[in-house]
Amino acid sequence: DFALQQFFKEAEKSAWFNNTLFVITADHTFKATHKTYQNANGLYAIPLVFYSPTDSLGNSIDKVCQQADVLPSIIDYLNIDTSFVSFGNSIWNDKGFAVNYLNNIYQY
Repeated sequence: DFALQQFFKEAEKSAWFNNTLFVITADHTFKATHKTYQNANGLYAIPLVFYSPTDSLGNSIDKVCQQADVLPSIIDYLNIDTSFVSFGNSIWNDKGFAVNYLNNIYQY
């Protein structure tokens, strides 16, 4: 949290800051003790944050997503009209889907 604060404090001084969509996520979770995360989905929960200094996205999307959804979500947010191949879906246009695999067990 402090590191992100310092990063944005310095980044906002740069010319490119207002033209940037920042995407913050993690590659894995940790063993959470909060009751909210004590379920099959919660065991794999990681943050996925989109921040644009010039746009107040200002919403929280409470649905299942995965790292594969980052690219389609960026393309969707930026309104880029292009074809691309991805195993993910935009978090803004889809009901949410993810696949987890641990100890020879798939969850979807």
